[in-house]
Amino acid sequence: MLITGVDASGNPQLVAGQRNIIDSVPADAGYSAFWCVNMVKVNPGYQANSLKSAADVRSSGLEVMQTDMVVNCPVTTVA
Repeated sequence: MLITGVDASGNPQLVAGQRNIIDSVPADAGYSAFWCVNMVKVNPGYQANSLKSAADVRSSGLEVMQTDMVVNCPVTTVA
C-alpha cells in the first residue's frame, strides 16, 4: 500500500488511484494468492502509479514498513 500518512485514528491514508504493486504472478516460483501487505509512505506530490513494480519501490529509497496484515487476493493473468 502506498500511503501519504495516517489519520488521527492511525488509519493509513491511501494514495488515490494507486494500483496494487505485486512482486510475483501465478507462473512465478513462490507465487501465492496470500499477500503480506507492506506500507510505503510516499513524498508529498507523488503521482499515483509512478511506482509500478516492487523493483521501483526498492530503488526509490522510500521506507517499506511491514505489517502483520495478510490478504487473500489471487492474481489472474490474460493470455
